[in-house]
Amino acid sequence: MYLMYVDESGDNGVGGSPYFILSGLLIVVAEWNEFLAEVKKVRKTLRDDYAFLITYELHARELLRGSAFFQKKGLHMPTRVAVYQDALTFLSSQNRYVKLMNVCVDKSKQWKFRETFVERAWRLLIQRFDNFVYKKETYGIIISDVGYRRLAQRVYRKMRIYNPIPSKKKEMPYYKRPLTRIVEDPNWRYSRESFILQLVDIACDAVKVKVSPSNKAKKKGYSDLWKLLDPIMVKDISKTKDGVVYCP
Repeated sequence: MYLMYVDESGDNGVGGSPYFILSGLLIVVAEWNEFLAEVKKVRKTLRDDYAFLITYELHARELLRGSAFFQKKGLHMPTRVAVYQDALTFLSSQNRYVKLMNVCVDKSKQWKFRETFVERAWRLLIQRFDNFVYKKETYGIIISDVGYRRLAQRVYRKMRIYNPIPSKKKEMPYYKRPLTRIVEDPNWRYSRESFILQLVDIACDAVKVKVSPSNKAKKKGYSDLWKLLDPIMVKDISKTKDGVVYCP
């Protein structure tokens, strides 16, 4: 069985962020304790190297956008970028335990779907996770940040009844395969209470920088750090073979 930890970047509005991104970190249940032990080790390393205490939430937005909290603690921009980079480097080294899949919705393009941006992103990610565990002949459970709790639950429950999958056959553009491999509703955690969700937040932000690098990211030296995630990407989930499903 696999657990998929999910976090997001962006919002559901037409304005605001140009993209909505979901990232899912996949972990084999039987190896969860071993991976968590490695996560605890890296948090202690961040504490010893940068005074980034274990009680601090590892959150990309606060790290890279000048959080007053971190400034008060003496963690200035170069140090925060180093923490961000070390977190990504750690994830890239954990390909024995974890895999990463991502969905990126471009909100600037013409939208032809009845679903909202967030609903579409959740549908695409759940489909990829279901396909992944289906091929592995096992099952999966979703654990997510609380941001879109009701919406994601609604999408998941609908997919258990109606889940059209694109087909390569011209005479049958779609076939129906309701979810059977992902069990129970998505489970919810506050990211501040989960070291693993905090790492997913960093990975999701790196994917956001990949698709939409800001001038600040280029200036401060973290615009290319998404490349560190290459060893753990599930590359066959999209045509681009980079571990990111782009929509539309």
